[in-house]
Amino acid sequence: MLLSLFAAAALAAAPLPAASPDPDRVAIDALVEDFRQAVINRNGRALSELMVDPLIPFLQIDGQEGVDRRRRYNARYQGFDIPGFPGFARMITESKVPVEERFANIAVRTDGPMGMVTFDYQFIEDGKISNVGLEHWVLRKIDGRWKILSVTWTSRAP
Repeated sequence: MLLSLFAAAALAAAPLPAASPDPDRVAIDALVEDFRQAVINRNGRALSELMVDPLIPFLQIDGQEGVDRRRRYNARYQGFDIPGFPGFARMITESKVPVEERFANIAVRTDGPMGMVTFDYQFIEDGKISNVGLEHWVLRKIDGRWKILSVTWTSRAP
């Protein structure tokens, strides 16, 4: 009986095997890092390979101050810009100074072929933080690979 108690105690104290990492989370983390590296390397082509299509929704959401400023010349302005992914990729590729986007508080959710990534970001140009905000990506798993289906973000001074 005493031996059985010791055996039971030893089993209860034994560490559980480590859970294997979720392969989708690993792949999405790699996608985020690939995006970050493409920005640092000013590689618009590499960025485009991470998108489902270059014409994905790619929107900056302005605060009320930005809305009011732009309504001085566009009465119908509703608070978001549509520079599109091609404009972003061009800006990154043609930048004359180092650029980087840093991510923090990354949250990932998936459901089958759909994923979402939300994080706080800092955009750095020439070593200085130029803007910060919240960024949200909708992802699509296609052909076994996660790709970016849309990007939406806020932007404000640091």
